[in-house]
Formats: sequence, structure tokens, C-alpha cells
Amino acid sequence: MLAECLQGFEGYAGEAVRQYGSTHAQFDMIATLGNTSGMPNAGDAVFRAGFSKVVAHGKQLFEDVSDAEFDAVDGALKKLRERIRGAGRPSSSSTK
Repeated sequence: MLAECLQGFEGYAGEAVRQYGSTHAQFDMIATLGNTSGMPNAGDAVFRAGFSKVVAHGKQLFEDVSDAEFDAVDGALKKLRERIRGAGRPSSSSTK
């Protein structure tokens, strides 16, 4: 379900990203390097022209989600993250 949500969101966000002639992966790199000295001149132009517009497009998807709904999803994802991080670690009883 989580993977389906991620893929769906990437497809939705991709609508805005494609307007700047980039793939989603390319735009992720531009967003990561944006406002850094490592950004080439061409990437900086795409970042300045599109980053805020792509973010605004993504926010539209969630504009009618309440704070309580966001808090519930955030809590569930944090719990899942901790479970995944703890997977494969020896338990305290098996380390003896």
C-alpha cells in the first residue's frame, strides 16, 4: 500500500515536473542540490523556475486533509519507520 501511494504521488507530482523538461529522478536531484554551490548553471535555472511551483502542485493534493488526519498518518509512518529500523537487529534476549 505504501509503495502504491508513493508511485501514485510521483505520478501526480510528475505532471508538474514534466513541464520543466525533467524526469522525476532528475528533478529530485535538482531539488536536492538547489541553493548549493554544487549546482550547475542549467540545473539552477530549472530549480529557480520550477521548484516552488512543483511543491505548490504537490500541496494541492492535500489541501483538504485535516491536521488530525495528517497527525494520524504521521504517527503511523513513524511507527512503521521504527519497526523497519529495528528489523534484523538482535533482540536483548538473543545477545546473551
